[in-house]
Amino acid sequence: MLITEDQYINRLKNSLHDDADNKNVLDEGFFEWEINNWSSLKVFEVSPTFNIGNYTWKIALIPNGYNDGNGEYVSLYLGNHDVELKDNLNVYGSFVFAMRNSNDYSHHHIEKTNGIECFNKNNDEHHFPKFIKKRDLFSKNKKTNKLLIENNKVVISVYLRVYRKGK
Repeated sequence: MLITEDQYINRLKNSLHDDADNKNVLDEGFFEWEINNWSSLKVFEVSPTFNIGNYTWKIALIPNGYNDGNGEYVSLYLGNHDVELKDNLNVYGSFVFAMRNSNDYSHHHIEKTNGIECFNKNNDEHHFPKFIKKRDLFSKNKKTNKLLIENNKVVISVYLRVYRKGK
């Protein structure tokens, strides 16, 4: 069954079970990064920066996995640029990453944080070193009969919720 962009975004948003109605939620938002030439990616790629919660964020992609024995996986990282520049800044957030077919919101792979993460000078990024097995990028989905990467294209999405302070 095909899903719309709004249904897809809601699916990501609703996967974050961390008290979204909590008065400590500062902001939340959605960002997508389209990869148009998967086969020519470098060892390490970084998305354009984006702003959620008045903070600057970026996604890092390691198509051949982080080098500590995770070579059969694709690794994804979410980094906060502001904490790199300010020693005493703590930014709290929960997020869900998804990788989807560029033409079909129905075919996607999702991984989410288990709670609220703290981004600061000593820990400016949080990651999924084993986001998805590389072989699964080119395996047809039984429901959609599509690959995640088709015509050398894929989209990486993030839904991020930013908090005033940690819990």
